[in-house]
Amino acid sequence: MRQGSRCILVALVVACAVAVAPAQAQGNVNQSKVVTQGTTTKKLAVASRAGERCRARRAEHWVKNIFRQKVIRFFQTVKWCWNRERITYTRRRNRGTTPWPVWDYLGITQPYRDASRTRGRWYRFVATGKFALCGGGFCAQNKFLTIRQTVHRGGGYTVDLS
Repeated sequence: MRQGSRCILVALVVACAVAVAPAQAQGNVNQSKVVTQGTTTKKLAVASRAGERCRARRAEHWVKNIFRQKVIRFFQTVKWCWNRERITYTRRRNRGTTPWPVWDYLGITQPYRDASRTRGRWYRFVATGKFALCGGGFCAQNKFLTIRQTVHRGGGYTVDLS
């Protein structure tokens, strides 16, 4: 194969990849936006404490590339117990994963817990995971994923991404 033929072949492959990528990236129901990040929640089995009811939920905030593969994932698991009057026990755990080798999980920034002023009716847990795109001894990009989970006495639960 001659040099000119190789250049034309490479140009065709690149043009096809660029033309196919937008069609593959259409992941939303209305086909107007590319879905690049989102969340999933999961109920977890929990043993109750004496005289109390307990629940646990895990939220995942993820980011996908143009091939719809999750490149970074940030998890927050919250467990809480309550009696009739108030929330009596809370626990939060965070972790991050990077299935792609060029991304690094650098830990949590700004973790905090906020409580209601009215006798423990709700607690809000907020954490931000820091990820960096690194290679060759330097990092080129930082990405921050935040999860806000609010738990209520009686078992109510909400999650918010920012």
